Amino acid sequence: MKYLGRALHFLIKIVVVISLAFGVMYLMGWLDVEQGQFWHMMFDTPKGWIVMSAIVLISAIYPVLSFSTAYIRGNFDDDRKDMDYVLTRIGYRQVYEDNDRSEYRVKSILKRLFNQFDDRIVVSRNGSYITVSGLKKEVMRIESLFTQYRLNNE
Repeated sequence: MKYLGRALHFLIKIVVVISLAFGVMYLMGWLDVEQGQFWHMMFDTPKGWIVMSAIVLISAIYPVLSFSTAYIRGNFDDDRKDMDYVLTRIGYRQVYEDNDRSEYRVKSILKRLFNQFDDRIVVSRNGSYITVSGLKKEVMRIESLFTQYRLNNE
C-alpha cells in the first residue's frame, strides 16, 4: 500500500508540474497550439498517449528508484538516543515516537519543498537491527553519519 501511495503521490506531483509548465508556455505564447488543439493533441493522438504512458511508467517505478531501507546492526533501545542526535544535527525533527518506531521530518520548508515533501524518515526496530527507511539519498547519508558517530564515541 505504501508503494502505491508513493507512486500516486509522484504521479499527482508530476501532472501538476507539467500542467503548470504548459499553462505558462500557453500564456506566454510559446506553445504553438490553439485553444482546443492542446486537449486533442494530448488525448486523441499517439504522441499524447505516449507522453501520458511515459508519465505513468515513471510514476510506477519512482518508489523503487527513490526509496530504500538500511539495516544497521545494533540495539534499538541503546542506540535510539544516538540516532536521534544524528538526525537532529542534520536538520530533522521528530514527529512521532513509540516503543518500536520513530518518525522524523525535515525542519526546513525549503528542503521539504526540494524533496517534494517526501522527507519522512522512519527509524524502527527489526530484531537485532535498526532499520532506517525513506528517500534513498537521505537513508545512505544517515547510515553513514550514524556509523561514524558510533565509531567516534566508542
